[in-house]
Amino acid sequence: YWSYVRRISLALIQRSMGLIQGLIMGLFGEAKLAREKKEHEQALRTSQQKLSAGSATEQDYVNVGRFLKREKRYNDLVTLSQEAIGKFPKNWSFHYFIGHALLDQNSDHEAFISFESALEFMQPHKTKYVGYLEEAEILVLMSICKQTAGEISLALELRKKALEADARMNHALNLRHTFG
Repeated sequence: YWSYVRRISLALIQRSMGLIQGLIMGLFGEAKLAREKKEHEQALRTSQQKLSAGSATEQDYVNVGRFLKREKRYNDLVTLSQEAIGKFPKNWSFHYFIGHALLDQNSDHEAFISFESALEFMQPHKTKYVGYLEEAEILVLMSICKQTAGEISLALELRKKALEADARMNHALNLRHTFG
């Protein structure tokens, strides 16, 4: 049963992310997104080169981590993230990446701990509406970990917090759209 619930919850997250991307496309325009995609691909190539040369910055690690997560190369993602945590221990992204990989491996307790660390390190840096989106996603993933473990009341509490974070993100998007 919990395996089914997990699959449904992950599918809902992916669907929500697609809907949000559609909203962002509507707000910012397809041309801007195409330009940003091209810039992102160039930044990824540069980051990969810097990693190979041993001269990578914190952002280079994040860029490559996002790529590995998107490609579901979780073993490589864990290796990269552990190396990055050794250099940049307070960057929430690397804890988030490890949590994703652990959740994929059904290591729910360890994933939950990684997601908790990600939220802790995210708080001081959450200044843009995107931070709220990521916070909501992490809270939902944490609730999946607890739901699978049979801790339903904690899972529901985490879902409630995710909805609150989502509402803050929507409010911030509305303000951005209104005041540009």
